[in-house]
Amino acid sequence: MYGPKLQTLVVYLSVVQSIPYNHIEEIITDIFMVSSFSDGSIKNILKKNKQKATPIYDSILDYIEKQKAAGMDETGAYINNKLCWFWCLQCPRFYYVFADESRGIKALEDHEVVNRLVGLILYTDRHGTYFKLQVAGHQVCLVHLLRNLQYLNDLNPEQKWSSGIQELLRDAIHKSKTVPLDKIDKEYYKKKLSEALEKNVAPYERKGGK
Repeated sequence: MYGPKLQTLVVYLSVVQSIPYNHIEEIITDIFMVSSFSDGSIKNILKKNKQKATPIYDSILDYIEKQKAAGMDETGAYINNKLCWFWCLQCPRFYYVFADESRGIKALEDHEVVNRLVGLILYTDRHGTYFKLQVAGHQVCLVHLLRNLQYLNDLNPEQKWSSGIQELLRDAIHKSKTVPLDKIDKEYYKKKLSEALEKNVAPYERKGGK
């Protein structure tokens, strides 16, 4: 009984703006003077339009699966007062997001994402779940590493170990953006990183060692 424009507005208010059902009811009732607009009306509209959107949603995952590499991350958010996790799988063109109560591999299995990752090099932080996945390769996110290293700089400003690795990573990032890949001396960076990782970090306290 509700037209496509009103349905579209309800989906937008709920999905994009994250407005609670009772506030959506007030907006629709006050602005459009639609009487007897209820939680049930909103749920039915969202369910109907979810079914319409599912093929497009699935095609995004199909597209990402065919790429050489993708980034993945998860962040906590409360849904109905319960802590859940929003998972994001992304490539330069699209990102695929889903929510689950689990922060472990079960979430990826339940949403049928696990088998889609096999051919990808996965860029992630160091959350343990990612390293349980069968993928083409792992790349720890350099932004996360730089942030971790800055934490060590702040924790112990006297040591130069973490700032030295920061400089090495930043130089490598700069080179990768300004110099053709085949012109970069990759062995140099591997050697410098290996030398840094072989140093004894015991004097840098427990957090430094970890």
